[in-house]
Amino acid sequence: MADSVKDNSAEVKHASEQLHTLEDLLDDLEKIGAEIPEFLSKSVKGLRIALDTGTDVADSATASSAALAQYTSKVNDACGNDDNGAVCQAREAFRFGAIVDDYVLSWKNDDSVVKNSVRATLQRYVPQKICHYLDLCRPRS
Repeated sequence: MADSVKDNSAEVKHASEQLHTLEDLLDDLEKIGAEIPEFLSKSVKGLRIALDTGTDVADSATASSAALAQYTSKVNDACGNDDNGAVCQAREAFRFGAIVDDYVLSWKNDDSVVKNSVRATLQRYVPQKICHYLDLCRPRS
C-alpha cells in the first residue's frame, strides 16, 4: 500500500508540473496578444482547482489516518494483552465504527479528513488578510 501512495504522489507531482507548463504557455500566449478561448482558460483553471483540492483531501486523509493510528495504539496499550484486555479491545472495536466516522466526517474533530481538507482549501484560495479572521482558515498551532 505504501508503494501505491508513493506512486500516486509521483503521478500527482508530474500532473502538477505538466499543468504548470500549460498555465505558463497560456500566459505567454496571452502576453503576445493571442486570444485564448474562454473554455480552455476555464478548463485549465478547473483542472488546477481539482488537482489542488484532491491533494488537500489526500493530505488530510493521511493526517487523519495517523491520528487514528495513535488512538488505536493508545487503546491497545490501555487494554493490555490478557483476557480482560481482549474484552476491552472488543468493547473498543464496537465503538471503532463511530470513532472512524469521527476521524473522517466529523466537523467537530480538528483531526478529521473533512475539517482538515476544508481548512487546507481555504488556506490555499482565501487571501491571507481575510484568512486571518476566519477560525477555520487560520493555520493550526
